[in-house]
Amino acid sequence: MVLGIIILIALLIPVVLVIREMKREGFTKKTTTLLVMGLLVFGVAFMVYIDGSNLKQHFENAPKLFLLDNQGTLVAGIKELRTETTYTIQYLAQAELDELNLLYQQGSLEKMKGTSDTLLIFAKEYFDVDEMKFVDSKPFFRSEIDELFATQDPISFYAEALRYKTVYDTEPAPLIEVEVLVHERLVEEVKKKLLLEDPAQLKGMFFATLLMQKVNTQDENTLLVVLDALQKEKVMMHKENLVLAVGKRLPQPVVRFFLTNQKK
Repeated sequence: MVLGIIILIALLIPVVLVIREMKREGFTKKTTTLLVMGLLVFGVAFMVYIDGSNLKQHFENAPKLFLLDNQGTLVAGIKELRTETTYTIQYLAQAELDELNLLYQQGSLEKMKGTSDTLLIFAKEYFDVDEMKFVDSKPFFRSEIDELFATQDPISFYAEALRYKTVYDTEPAPLIEVEVLVHERLVEEVKKKLLLEDPAQLKGMFFATLLMQKVNTQDENTLLVVLDALQKEKVMMHKENLVLAVGKRLPQPVVRFFLTNQKK
């Protein structure tokens, strides 16, 4: 925060110098132009600084809804709820995703937001990775992640993939008859271990894991992930903050400063 104030003061110095020059020479075309330009630069920098400070503090504490878009269809969702003493993540069930998909097709982002303060809809390709470590399993590869998000029965797919990774160290293959009971038991174990009440919640967990991998590459700052996705046109917001609206058109290091050097 102190560094930010120093920079703002530095931006104000040229304005002060121009005013002193105007006192000596009067309102000439040159001094007037310099004054206007100086005030504009300082004004924009000041607004971005203040807005960035408010955004960072508010974003961290406000309830958020993260959704994953796979070729125009919402396939996973996460609700993040935070209070002064608690932090909760809810993974959306399929019924909730179905309702959101209807609103999504209508372009009703404000209604989709519901009680959440922030709505973020990420394109799945933003999270394309060669592999991903989920819970304590062996890595899941891109083709498996794609299949899990596409399938109607992600728990069954995950259980079978996990079995083959553990026993055979290969990708899933068609079940033979004697393995069906083993597979069914694995499905129940997965539900119990991950506290799953709905298959879509597993997709939400995979989405959350992919999101956290991105956050870990951006100084553990979710806002920087949002900025990066905005610059790559891989995320949609119901309403862009001034910092993000301006920041997606500027070099990332410039806005990174305003988002990482604020007092929490």
